[in-house]
Amino acid sequence: MGNPVNMFVLVSIRIFWVFAVLAIIGCSKSNDPDERDPFMASTPAPAPPKWVNEVPSTPDWWTNVAVNYNEGNSISNRWSVVKGMETNIEMMVRNGLPPTKERRELAKYLARLSESEHVTHGDQSFLKFEMAMTYERLGDFKWAARDYAELVSNSPRDVELYCLAVQYERLGNPAAALQIYNYMARSFDTNSDYHEIATRGIACITSASNGCALEKPFRYLPEKKIIYSVGPRLKDFGGKQSDLLSEDYNYPFKIEF
Repeated sequence: MGNPVNMFVLVSIRIFWVFAVLAIIGCSKSNDPDERDPFMASTPAPAPPKWVNEVPSTPDWWTNVAVNYNEGNSISNRWSVVKGMETNIEMMVRNGLPPTKERRELAKYLARLSESEHVTHGDQSFLKFEMAMTYERLGDFKWAARDYAELVSNSPRDVELYCLAVQYERLGNPAAALQIYNYMARSFDTNSDYHEIATRGIACITSASNGCALEKPFRYLPEKKIIYSVGPRLKDFGGKQSDLLSEDYNYPFKIEF
């Protein structure tokens, strides 16, 4: 059997080289452009408008909402409470009941939970996204925009970017929305869903609909219960659909009344 000291040195050297090789492999893999997250933009997102940073910390209703948040509960128990609140809201929606009070309670509970020292950074991002969606469903679009903007500034993912653009549109800031859509169109693969969503958003805001049927003159046919648009040459064929590439199409839209 060899000298124990020499054996220790030999094993230590081998361990060092194993970790060195793994580190090199890891670095080369992370820098490989083909390995990047296809749902994440590779460049920083546009800065939000000034008013986003001036949104108050909480909506007006915040102080009037009480939640039973118990710091003594385990973190898993607190996550279970969130799940229960979301399930209750979903059931109320299905039954046609307005869950405004319940959604406000959920937003406040999520905020309390996100402040816990036991919540990981990844979970905090998830909670921020949940809060943004809850604000959005409450119609508190300024607060939704603020939270989506914060998420996007740290991790410009496709879903959060789209949600942020929608809030800008709802709040009457099409220029900010257009900036996000243009950024998405540049950042994501042309075959991806969110690239298509971005190009449609750009078209809606700039009215660049490329001859969309909805821009053409409409006709109304009550006996067939349809409205329809005619082609560029305004030939009326009674709502009979034909090739949209033709200049003589009639594109119908069924209506119920």
